[in-house]
Order: sequence, then C-alpha cells, then structure tokens
Amino acid sequence: MSGIEEHRADIETCFGTSCNFCERNCPVYKILRIRTYTSRGKNRAMLGLIDGHYDASDKMADVVFSCTLCGACDVHCSLPNTERFIDLRRELVKKGLGKPEYDGAMKAMKETGDVYGRPISTSKIFEDTKDGDMPLYLGCQYKGNKNEVWDIIKVLEKMDIKVKITDDESCCGYIAHVLGYEDDVEKLTLKFKKDYPHEEFLTLCPSCTMFTQEEMDLNSVHALKHVHGLIMDRKVKLKDLDMDVTYHDPCDLGRKMGLIEEPRDILWAMGVRIHEMENYGYFSLCCGAGGGMLITDPELVEEMSKQRMKQAIDTGVDILVTACPTCESTLLTGSMLARKEYKKRVKVMSLWELLDQALE
Repeated sequence: MSGIEEHRADIETCFGTSCNFCERNCPVYKILRIRTYTSRGKNRAMLGLIDGHYDASDKMADVVFSCTLCGACDVHCSLPNTERFIDLRRELVKKGLGKPEYDGAMKAMKETGDVYGRPISTSKIFEDTKDGDMPLYLGCQYKGNKNEVWDIIKVLEKMDIKVKITDDESCCGYIAHVLGYEDDVEKLTLKFKKDYPHEEFLTLCPSCTMFTQEEMDLNSVHALKHVHGLIMDRKVKLKDLDMDVTYHDPCDLGRKMGLIEEPRDILWAMGVRIHEMENYGYFSLCCGAGGGMLITDPELVEEMSKQRMKQAIDTGVDILVTACPTCESTLLTGSMLARKEYKKRVKVMSLWELLDQALE
C-alpha cells in the first residue's frame, strides 16, 4: 500500500522497541484488553501490509476504525501515531474498505453541509447577531442547539465581545478527514473557505478549531482562549462561585492544541476548586466519542464514557466540567450508566454554564 510506505521507518522503530507504552492510556484497550487495538498492534498490521504478507481486509478495517484517534498513544511515544492511522484509513477507503455506517454522514455533509443532514440556516436563526464585529463559527455539533448557542453568545456579550453569525455555515470537513475520505475532504474544505471567507474568527468546537488551524491554515481562535485572555488581563469581573468540580480535558482542545491551563485558570478565577481525575491534562482519558466511533460502535463508546465517569466519581466531587459539546453529551450518557453501577451521580456541565453564573 503505497500511501503508507512512507511510514515504514517509524513503524519499524515501533516494531523494534515494543515498549508497549501506548497501552497505558488507550481507551479502547482499557475496555477490550486486546493488544491488536493498541497503537503497537495497528503498527504491526501496517508493516505486514507494506511488506505484502497479507492484503487489507474487512477484519483489519474493524480494528483500524475502532480507534477514537484521541492521541493518547502520541503522548506516550515519540512517533506521530494518530496521523499514521488516518493515512491508513485513507488507504482502506480507497480500497473500498471504509465502514458502510459512515455513508449516511458523508452523504449528509456533501448534500446539506451538516454531518447530521439538517438543513439549518444559521444566518436566519441568529439574525440578531448580524451587527456584531467578530465572526463566530458554530460547527455541526453546536448549530443544531440554538438555546445553548444563545447562552454562549450571552456570555460573550457580557464580556463585550459582539459576535456575528451571518453566513450559512457549511461543515469544515473534519469528520471526513478523520474517517479517511480524502477526496471529499478537499471538496468540503474548498466549499468552507468559499462560504466562510473571514480572515479571523472565533470557534466553539475544539475539533473544528484544530482542523481549520492545522489543515486549512486559517486564523481561527477557540472562544475560550479569547475569554481566558480577557480574564487574565482583569478586563472581566467574575463572581466567586465557591464550588468543587473535576475538569475533563477534551482530546482535541487539551492534548492536541495544548489548551490545558487556560480552562483551569478560568475555573480558578471563578472560585472553583478543581479536583483532578487520575488522568488529566495531556494524559486525559478520552470520553470515547472520537474517530467516528459514535457511529460504528456506540456500545463501546458507552463503556469508555463510563470508565471516564468512574474516574470522576473517584475524585469525590458531584460535578464534572468540560469544554466540548461532544464530550459533554457523551459523558452525560456515561454519568447515567455509572450511576446505575456505582450508585453515585456526577453532574456534567459546560464551562460556559459556569461562566454565565459567574459574570456580573
């Protein structure tokens, strides 16, 4: 498979060292306990493909697409494993071995500009923001939840950030990228740039932020980073909430973009005491929802979200805060499952909710 041949040196390094460090924080391995699903296991499968020992198959695709692409293995390794696995997905898709469960999402993105297939006109829903001066890109996860978006807009307005949502949004293409649909990625990103020509804009979704920055080289800034700067410069007055919480680092926001201290600074500035889980920061444990697994294996996602919520329960607090819409909804499910098993409920909240409470 010529598309992954360029990774031979890295794969052979992994094969030769066999350190198994990638097992330490892999959310899938923690549940399945099968090493084939670890970074090392997938690397060995790739080496077999490169050397022609066997052909790609549906069974191999099952393993390769059973990965949240959370990047935990990258933290424990000097090699860029996640990038390599996305390349392998591309090769499998080219060979007709993409997962058929993804067909609906891909069709929806291409036909409606929305991964869920919703014909939503953001310019009409948020018409009242047309006089703002800072473009705000919502992304597929947020634009279908207008009440939550209005709450965030209200928080930003309290900080004198006047956002505008005047253009009909199209999907940035992140999902197509991680699923390996390379040809569709190019079409989606070209459409995004045409529909959303702003030189600088704020974002709400960590995945959209990372993708527009790294793959499209656009000047997108996650809104929490912007808010953090205002709070640190003491341009915003916050109430003391006097709360105890734990904080879940979203994989894309924290591990991949390095926004780890900023959310914690915001929480501390609101008088919120943070009780860290066993895995946090760069070593945060994925909620399970990444890499397309919500589509292909929702039951495994539930188990991964439950194991993360068990870590939250172990801190002794009653509230988990996060800053990603996908993590929030997935961990809410995990919270309900963990409550049944461990007889304790941990409430899941958005950091934006606490900001709304703390703003004078």
